[in-house]
This record gives sequence, structure tokens and C-alpha cells, in this order.
Amino acid sequence: MSRFLLAACLMLAASTSAFAEDKHHHGDDIPLGTKTMGVWQVTANRIGAWEPGKDGAGAVDLVPAKPAAKAVRVWIGDEEGQSATKTKGEAETEHAGGWHCHVVVPNPIPAGAKFWVVIETEDGKKIKESFPLEAAPKK
Repeated sequence: MSRFLLAACLMLAASTSAFAEDKHHHGDDIPLGTKTMGVWQVTANRIGAWEPGKDGAGAVDLVPAKPAAKAVRVWIGDEEGQSATKTKGEAETEHAGGWHCHVVVPNPIPAGAKFWVVIETEDGKKIKESFPLEAAPKK
């Protein structure tokens, strides 16, 4: 019985590790732009391809990392987020100031849609900016 439990624990640990790796590796970072939002220089990145009707991955980097944001929320659509699914990012422990986000890509993507980022500060203030869905021109 103990061998069975040991084998089950090892299999669970291996599958959890593989899931964690897959969760944060969706493809190459594609910068969408950098803007000043409050005290931060914020860079929004698309990770891999964003396909209509599917879940897409993104990253939002805040520089400097301190003061820390309370939350980062994102969506694709118009400024009000009508008919959009707003999602909350996850602070990256290995990258100070980095937030990993999943975003629902609408199908079809509405004309004029943008990638919206809302940063909630520690005191509850919300700062909103948009980024184009296409890669920013290289400088």
C-alpha cells in the first residue's frame, strides 16, 4: 500500500509541475507598447498568438516594482468593457512588478478593440489605459 501511495504522490507532483510550467509558457512575448500609468512605466505584452474565441495570455510589467499594485485587471474590447470578460492578473513571484494575465479574446474581435489595463493602487485608486492589439513598432 505504501508503494502505491508513494507512486501516486510522485505522479501528482510531476503532473502539477508540468501544469505550472505550461501555465506560464504560452509563446514569445510580443510588446504592445509602454505607457505611463500613475507612478509606473507599464509595458503590456501579448504572449504568443491571440485567437478569436479562445483564452489568450498576456503580461503587464510595472516599473518600478514598488510601490506594488493591489491588482491588475485586463480585457479586450471597448473602454467600458461592454460584452468583454474582465480578468484579474496574477502577480509573478519570480518577476517583481510583473503580472501574468489571461484574457478572453472575443469572437469576432470588434472593430477598434484594444487591450485594456486597469491598475488598482494600494489605496483603491484605479488607473486605466489601452494598448493596441498588434505589436508595437520596434524602436
